[in-house]
Amino acid sequence: MDRPLVINPVSQPQTEARVTLFCLGSASVARIAADASVEILFGPGKPLAVVTALLLAPSRTASRERIIDLLWGNHDLAYGRKQLRNALHYLRSSIGQWVIDADKQTCTLSPALTADVLDFRAAIERDDLEAALAIYRGDFLPDFASPDCGEFELWAEKQRAYFRSFAAGAAETVSRRALDTGQFRKARDFAVRLREIDSGSELAWRVGLEAAVASGDSRVIAAEATLFEQWLGHEEREPDTASKAILRAARSADDASASETSRNALVTELVGREHEFKAILDAWSRARAGRPQAVYLTGPAGLGKTRLLKDVEGRLRSERARTVSVRGHIGERAVPYAFIVTLVHELARLRGAKTVSESVAATLVSIDPRLSQHFSVAADHAPAHDVPNRRSIAVRELLSAVSSEAPLALLLDDVHWLDENRGPSWPQRFPATSATTFCSPWRREPRLWALSATRSRPRSPCGRSTRMRSASWSHSLARCRRRWNGRYRWFVD
Repeated sequence: MDRPLVINPVSQPQTEARVTLFCLGSASVARIAADASVEILFGPGKPLAVVTALLLAPSRTASRERIIDLLWGNHDLAYGRKQLRNALHYLRSSIGQWVIDADKQTCTLSPALTADVLDFRAAIERDDLEAALAIYRGDFLPDFASPDCGEFELWAEKQRAYFRSFAAGAAETVSRRALDTGQFRKARDFAVRLREIDSGSELAWRVGLEAAVASGDSRVIAAEATLFEQWLGHEEREPDTASKAILRAARSADDASASETSRNALVTELVGREHEFKAILDAWSRARAGRPQAVYLTGPAGLGKTRLLKDVEGRLRSERARTVSVRGHIGERAVPYAFIVTLVHELARLRGAKTVSESVAATLVSIDPRLSQHFSVAADHAPAHDVPNRRSIAVRELLSAVSSEAPLALLLDDVHWLDENRGPSWPQRFPATSATTFCSPWRREPRLWALSATRSRPRSPCGRSTRMRSASWSHSLARCRRRWNGRYRWFVD
């Protein structure tokens, strides 16, 4: 799809007209006035091909024989020389005598002539990828074809693949960077741009589907997955392993999103939380590298903590990461172990949960009788004074079992609503913050340092605190004092 001409203001003087060669999209040579008005001098043809070949030649210089071989290789040398002289005369009369400096052996293009391909490469080199994509309006010289210049067409095809690969890489990078900062709409827009650039690649479709899954919008997920499957059928292609995995993740995420919200509900864009979103994803990257991470997110009600966690969950699911999300409720504060019951129920559904010992399984069944469907043991009937310690060990062993082979992201929302009588199996690990994200690749002997959401510095690099904007640190500190009877506690597994 051709896009409008984009004039790079950095390369355009404001005092006089400049001549620019446009090779990306509809090819032409145009004069750009000081007011940015565009006058097309000529379009595709042999003269434009001569300018393009010289532009991308070393030092903008090529021998006459080289140009003749590219554009008139099917004819004898005398005919080619005559046609080249005609092309040079046309260029000088259309652009100006300054454009080509030629002698009997070589031709040199003036450095005063600018080109979109040069602006594109400069933007790529300075990592201004969005500007590069704005310049990339389409394939390199898409409209050029001539029966007697096969060599030039082969050369142009190589250049076409070269610039297309850079544009596709730029679109993918911008899309993934947007995902990393929670800008899902922008990520989808550039994923669509990637498909326009590289329409025959499964990667382009996967990036778009990942963006849809990360957004959590069930309607977008279903539409993207359906379009991807239809494209595979139309192309008569068997999806590769990565494509099958993201399609399964998309269908699973679609079912999860549809069960939580109506399909007719509108999903708004997360605004102003890019910094916190990136900090959480950075912690997850460290966790995947083998360093346990705990991130505590605090802030007053209404600032979007729950929404931020939902977007993080969607992003991790799009990466096919294992996630467990549990939320506390104010109505469960009077119910002992209510939060632990929900957490254990979710963890027991993961791969590896059945590898726990029978004694641990019996304790887990005593926590949540529904787990008798997963463990063929009777509930543990331990003495009352020993129940909290047994349950603490059981939760720890379950976490170790389900995360011994792969990292696990544990997303805990509204932790301040934990039940008052939850016992020692939980409070040491997670202070009473408004929302908590915990990412850790647990080993057989899990290690976790918990950090309260106060001004105090963490005693371990594993604990990190992220404060939502406008949050009151004094309010959080006062809450911690009330919940912990005025004592500051540090807990280590």
